[in-house]
Amino acid sequence: PVHSGMAATLNFTDILVLHSYSPDYEWTQTIQSGIESVFHVQNKDYRMRTEYMDAGHSPQLLEGKHLLQLYKQKFSNSHFRVIIVSDNTAFDFLRQYRDELFPGVPVVFCGINGYEDSMIEGLKGFTGIAEDNDFLGFFTIITKLHPNLQRLVIYGTPGDSSYIANVNHIQKLLRDFQPTYQIEF
Repeated sequence: PVHSGMAATLNFTDILVLHSYSPDYEWTQTIQSGIESVFHVQNKDYRMRTEYMDAGHSPQLLEGKHLLQLYKQKFSNSHFRVIIVSDNTAFDFLRQYRDELFPGVPVVFCGINGYEDSMIEGLKGFTGIAEDNDFLGFFTIITKLHPNLQRLVIYGTPGDSSYIANVNHIQKLLRDFQPTYQIEF
């Protein structure tokens, strides 16, 4: 027999939004706001659950299988129709563990730095939008605005997958672009 409360939930399409960072990051707030602007208009059909991996504040949670074990317990009774991931950490996590946690559930990604088609090669049900930064244009503008610049420091957390992807992208660009200033990571 189906309980009356259970029957009501079957009318919804459950969506998981998995953010790499915490809700205090402005970028994460912007992505969440965009997602909500689409799905809240149709809230009678969709039920959204939002999870923050908090990779910026608690990178140690990404070591080992801490989050995998937590999510196994947390989502054991969940049946999502789609998972939306923002940024590289959540994307990388689901590339590795989606089939274990959410077998066959489609993943829609956004804000992926350093995206290449090979990142989803062999994975079924992954699609999304890459975040392409125009670092070459940025460096060119810096040269014009600050002609006497001697050193540019690019800040980031060394273990953060978005930062790593951006550094790799910049290092590839620097093979052909020789700025008049030193770039440090």
